[in-house]
Amino acid sequence: MYIKTIEEFEDFRRWIRTLPDPDGAIKAWWDHKEMHRWLLPAIIQCLSGIPKERWHIMAETTNGGEAQHALNNAEAGTRMGLVESLMQYEILDTRRAAE
Repeated sequence: MYIKTIEEFEDFRRWIRTLPDPDGAIKAWWDHKEMHRWLLPAIIQCLSGIPKERWHIMAETTNGGEAQHALNNAEAGTRMGLVESLMQYEILDTRRAAE
């Protein structure tokens, strides 16, 4: 589900407060989103001020980035110091550029 308008966002905001929440977890989750003024505009276009044609240039999910991160770790390794890590990524970047 994607929130496309400010009206839909306001409906969602009202709806989230109606959910059963005996331990307060939902309220805490939503309060966190509203407390950080940048967070909701970063994930909901109609709140962002970014024109739709620019917003839609970005992927709708982070799946591509997550997959790339896993691939990088598989190819270059993990649990390295900073210098070793930079050296491994230089090798990886050079190899990918040649492909």
